[in-house]
Amino acid sequence: MAPELNAAIAQVYTDIETAARNILGKGGKPDAQSMTMEYAEIVAARRVGEGPQPIQVAQATTHVGKLYQELEELEKAVANKKLEIQSAELQLGIYEGALFTAFIRKYIEEKKSLVNSKTIKLYVNLRNLVNEFKPSLRIDEVTLGVMNDFRDWLISRGLRNLTIRSVFIKFRAVIHHFADALSLNIKELSRFVNVKKVKNKNLIYLTKEELSDLLALDLQNPRYQRVRDIFAVMCLTGLRWSDVFFTRANVKGNMLSVTTNKTATAVSVPLSAQAIEVLERNNYELKRVAPSEFNTQIKKVCAMIPALRTPEEIIHYTGTKRDRQVLPKAELISAHAGRKTFINLCLQNGVNPAVIKGWVGHSDIKMIMDHYAHLSANQSEELAKVFV
Repeated sequence: MAPELNAAIAQVYTDIETAARNILGKGGKPDAQSMTMEYAEIVAARRVGEGPQPIQVAQATTHVGKLYQELEELEKAVANKKLEIQSAELQLGIYEGALFTAFIRKYIEEKKSLVNSKTIKLYVNLRNLVNEFKPSLRIDEVTLGVMNDFRDWLISRGLRNLTIRSVFIKFRAVIHHFADALSLNIKELSRFVNVKKVKNKNLIYLTKEELSDLLALDLQNPRYQRVRDIFAVMCLTGLRWSDVFFTRANVKGNMLSVTTNKTATAVSVPLSAQAIEVLERNNYELKRVAPSEFNTQIKKVCAMIPALRTPEEIIHYTGTKRDRQVLPKAELISAHAGRKTFINLCLQNGVNPAVIKGWVGHSDIKMIMDHYAHLSANQSEELAKVFV
């Protein structure tokens, strides 16, 4: 009887090994349920025509099934215990290990001398969001499912799609930066589907008439004068907020030359008579103000212009939810509207898009428009089509 039992047990173990290989070959995970099903199929196929299964094999099969069930329960218990330990260490402030937030911090340290402060703030924001979402998230635990959960959590918090897309650009940058060193499996992450990029079709910028009204305002308040002149220079040159505080050394004749902070691109923009008038009034050096103060005060200045009190519709998306806002145009004016004003007025007045590309420092002309004409050689004549 003993030799028969030993043979039966040996057969069971052989069949179990075969079942495990089969499951792995199919891309599955050998757990209690899958092993039981695969094992049953192997035994059934092998014993076709052999008659009833011997009692010893049935007993051994039941025993192995129980062992797998116990193993699965133990693995869950170990995982739960690890979470308890991490939670306790987090509360004590002594755990960092492989935390994703720790690697975001490390990424910031490595890049802080290579990128501007605005970009650094975006990564700090990512770290704060991840910490709020799941403080104990390890970088090697970032899966497609985790990314989907994080995306849905951001949507539930009411973040707009453009913000969510920006967050995941930074999220992926950190993962890819450490992928090789940590042997991370990032192939699965390429299947992540971000929220849709839906652009607002109602671009907010000043018309030529509105810009003239802005320049003509008789402002007695020095603070209003300062923000009006800063905004006017952005509207008349296409400069970003980060580049508008240049000095007289950047101006040669009627040409303004700067190296942009965002992309380190050298740009030269011809100055119109309107731009020169504003710059001369400020001794070619605009006084700095805080961005938050500027965006607050420029709305008040623009509200003095009757045409900018008309309502405008703005559509934003959070996930698939459409958020419609109707506000006076003045309430929608911010620093970036200056650059948009310059580009749109140039396009509307027939300035060659390739010329505009050089003026504003875009690397790709598609960022301005899909189709464009031939490059014109005389930039001053091009600008005269728009501004005085």
